[in-house]
Amino acid sequence: MIKGGAVLKKNELAPNHFIAEGVLVFVTILWSTTFILVQRAITPQYWKGASFTPNSLITYRFTISAIALFLWKPKIIQQIKKIELRAGILLGALLYVAFLTQTIGLQYTTTTKSGFITALSIIFIPFLSIAIEKKIPPLGSIVGTFLALTGLYLLLNPFAEQSAINRGDIMTLICAVTWGFYIVLLSYYTTRGIQILPFVFVQFVAMAVLCWIYFAAAGERIILPEFQLAAIVIFLGLFCTLLTTLLQNQYQKFTTSTRAALIYSAEPLLVAILGYLILNEQMTIPQILGGILIVAGVICSELF
Repeated sequence: MIKGGAVLKKNELAPNHFIAEGVLVFVTILWSTTFILVQRAITPQYWKGASFTPNSLITYRFTISAIALFLWKPKIIQQIKKIELRAGILLGALLYVAFLTQTIGLQYTTTTKSGFITALSIIFIPFLSIAIEKKIPPLGSIVGTFLALTGLYLLLNPFAEQSAINRGDIMTLICAVTWGFYIVLLSYYTTRGIQILPFVFVQFVAMAVLCWIYFAAAGERIILPEFQLAAIVIFLGLFCTLLTTLLQNQYQKFTTSTRAALIYSAEPLLVAILGYLILNEQMTIPQILGGILIVAGVICSELF
């Protein structure tokens, strides 16, 4: 990692950064399952009883995550220091904005467009790195980011059928900007001796508190979901939230924020692969070309 205005060089990466990046790939695979699950959970026609609202879904999701982490490490509250409290509240607030806007967006836009627009967060990473981390990313990472974005556009072809920008697209764009801030700030704090578990716990609690405040203010009611809907929110809370956040917070510090963002940019590609394997969705030649460009972007970041 670089300090000040120096250029980030390849030999400044941790020796085990390949292992860390492999873990981040696993995190991205879990994330790739969430778009369909979240949209299904907030769509009433899929369920006999009541479905979740966007805020109620993330309320249950992050409450489950916070409780599970506390039950696993009951002494975690005693380990919280000033830096974990301050940073955790800040990043927890960013998490809330990111998840709420993305979930609201999925009410109005397709999962494909949501995935593409969310991936735009990697555009902001190099510039936010300059402003927040005082880092100038190497040219290879900037070129790799451009290639990855071009590949994402070809892969997802988001404007083929519905070209009009709707409310969901705007909300998801807000999510993308917020994720950019989150990734850079996460890299900033996790390289400064912060305790990972207390840091993550504060994020979850801050997120859950904000959710419940909105829950009460909006007059939402507690529902008893049917089995499959309950299974979705439990899976989202334990695996797609708790496990992924723990792994991201633990291992992202061994790579750079731009390289982490490039790994995360593969999420829509994984969604497309899952769609092909599970839903028999076919890929066109431009979409295959898009996948090649994403891989080229990652390689460019590796070599240059």
